[in-house]
Amino acid sequence: MKLNHLQWSGVVFLTLGTLLLPLSGYNLYSAHLSKVSSDRVAQTVLSSCKREMGQMGRLTISGSILSVTVDDVADPQAALADATYALAACPASTIETFCLGRGCSNELGAERKITMSLRVNPLSALQAGN
Repeated sequence: MKLNHLQWSGVVFLTLGTLLLPLSGYNLYSAHLSKVSSDRVAQTVLSSCKREMGQMGRLTISGSILSVTVDDVADPQAALADATYALAACPASTIETFCLGRGCSNELGAERKITMSLRVNPLSALQAGN
């Protein structure tokens, strides 16, 4: 019996699937065994967020909420890029608030300046999992 190209590709994919199925089970099992404790992950995420957000501007911490304020933004596009980069350092975090513009400051007379404020809960995904 002679096999055509379609039949050969079916045989190849069936063979590969049969060989790789046990490997996928092993990967799932080994991932389960090598889980890191959630407290250690939370500390790593929190320190990463603090470091990156602290480089942007004035950082304040209230519980698990990190807030950063930049009082006088010279380049709004660069500030948005910095905020995006800082959020990348906070995986699975929740943005509580974000404001970039002339109306973001609560101070009197500050409406003329472009300011940025960002509030993030870096531990929201870990807290939801508990």
